[in-house]
Amino acid sequence: SPSPNGHGTHVAGTLGGTLIGVASNVKLVALKALNCNAAGKMSYAIEAIDYAIKDCKEKTTGDCVINLSLGGGYHRVINEAVKEAHKAGITVVTAAGNDNGDACEQSPGSAPEAINVGSTTSADLKAGSSNWGSCVDIFAPGDSIISSWNNGDNSYAILSGTSMAAPHVAGAAACYLGQNPGASPSEVASALINTATNGVISGLTGASPNKLLYIGESLATTTTTSSTTTTTTPTTTTTTTTTPTTTTTTTTTALPPTTTTTTSPPATTTTTTPATTTTTTTPTTTTTTTTPTTTTTTTTSTRGLYDS
Repeated sequence: SPSPNGHGTHVAGTLGGTLIGVASNVKLVALKALNCNAAGKMSYAIEAIDYAIKDCKEKTTGDCVINLSLGGGYHRVINEAVKEAHKAGITVVTAAGNDNGDACEQSPGSAPEAINVGSTTSADLKAGSSNWGSCVDIFAPGDSIISSWNNGDNSYAILSGTSMAAPHVAGAAACYLGQNPGASPSEVASALINTATNGVISGLTGASPNKLLYIGESLATTTTTSSTTTTTTPTTTTTTTTTPTTTTTTTTTALPPTTTTTTSPPATTTTTTPATTTTTTTPTTTTTTTTPTTTTTTTTSTRGLYDS
């Protein structure tokens, strides 16, 4: 079901949507750890991760991926939760955050066990808001990404941010596990990082890795073998997380997905029918933009969960 906030729906669509998902045969499991304003307590996010670990062990016969398109300031306990998921054999993908600052100051992305993802534009530039530095492992497209929206089955929106970049990597991880069942989280991370395109990203800051996610034809080919779950091959289950309704999740409030454009394809309004799986929409569509502080809700500090 769509998330009341829309952010989770958008992330889930990029990861495993039928028409626009990276891993369209993956099984998506939704966990809600934030309210409709994308705000919540750190403890809720930790509980969501714990639940995902248990759910993967008890209900899945294959591999699992957790996508965490959320975060906040550095927090040791949620980083420990990521470590526990890693120990349980679950690949964890995180969004690096949108402060144009050092990603090592954010959690859960600063957890060493996570695959932490920065954002790029269609011109292979580091997105202006994307965090950077040695705690980023890889970059992926995160600017003006079209994906599912929460207005209905044929509704889409354009959002920007590292929340949009992370599910590209989580989907690639699911595809890799589909081709390599039983691969450890470290093996998945190494495979994605080692096959990334090197040296093409401009505008990088600090010790950021110049590695752009690459999904080759063989990785993108989905092979499904029997299974009671829909997955990228024998049994790859992907748990996505982000605000109200995509799986495993977050910290205290949401920073921006910078640009929000909603379009419902079958309507006369702006439609970008992802029948072509493109990430472009005509600029003449009906665009609703949120201010730079879009889905930002604060709880205890000026920096909270990033929406993206």
